[in-house]
This record gives sequence, C-alpha cells and structure tokens, in this order.
Amino acid sequence: MTDTLLDRLARHPFLEGFDTAALGALASASRLRSVAAGTLVAREDAPADHFYLIEAGHLAIETPRRGGAGVVLQTLGPGDAAGWSWLLEDRWMFDLRAADDAWLIEVDARRVREIVDADPAFAERMLRRVLRMVTTRLQATRLRLLDVYGP
Repeated sequence: MTDTLLDRLARHPFLEGFDTAALGALASASRLRSVAAGTLVAREDAPADHFYLIEAGHLAIETPRRGGAGVVLQTLGPGDAAGWSWLLEDRWMFDLRAADDAWLIEVDARRVREIVDADPAFAERMLRRVLRMVTTRLQATRLRLLDVYGP
C-alpha cells in the first residue's frame, strides 16, 4: 500500500497534533521532491517560496563565503523542517544543500501564508512550530560558535 501525501504529513514530527483539515490544506500545497547529494535546494537571498519537511536524507544549512565553500551551521535530518524565512521574509537567509540523497515534502509558502491568514488556530499552531524551530537553530548556532571560537 502506498502512503498518500496526507499520510506522510500526518506522520511528520513538525506537524504532530495538526488536525485532518489542516493537514489536508497543507497536502494541497505540497509535493514530494527527491534531491541528489550536493543539490542546492535554496540559495541565500533567493525567493523563499517553499519550506521543506525532511523525510529521508540530510540537508545542510550553510552560510556562503566568497571564494570558497559555505560554512555548515547545522545539518538537518529526517523529521526536521527546513526554512522559516517563508513566514516572515520573502528571501532565504542561508543556503540549504542536500548533504546526501534526500526525500523532501516541499510546501508552497504562499499558499501556507494564505491558510495562516485565514485560520487563526492553524496560524497559532504553525507559529509555535516555527518558533520552536528558530529556537533550536539559534541554540545549534550558539554551540557551533563555541566549537569554532571557544577556548
């Protein structure tokens, strides 16, 4: 039996506790995407028109450097979500690169913003998830900076 996109969304940890109607709305704004290792999924300052739920594989959050490879700030894996720029900004703040072959659920940010604007309960759940993601990423970045610049 093949899982539907709705089934996959219902199992994703980022969306835990979302009701069937909210998951259905997200499913209508989503598609499955396979990316090969090394693929640049999002580029800093490019339009943040999607966010990603990782099903398999890993994505590296990188900050680009002139004349060299980007610095990996954090690597995300199955069960993680990638991208919050879509909610507050319209541009990616970092590069996002597939560290290995990955399966993603790509979510159309414009459509999700429309759902957020129309449904206060959905908006609250989504904002809490995004805030948790931001907090986790800030903590990971702080620890990375301690690794690089600590005693």
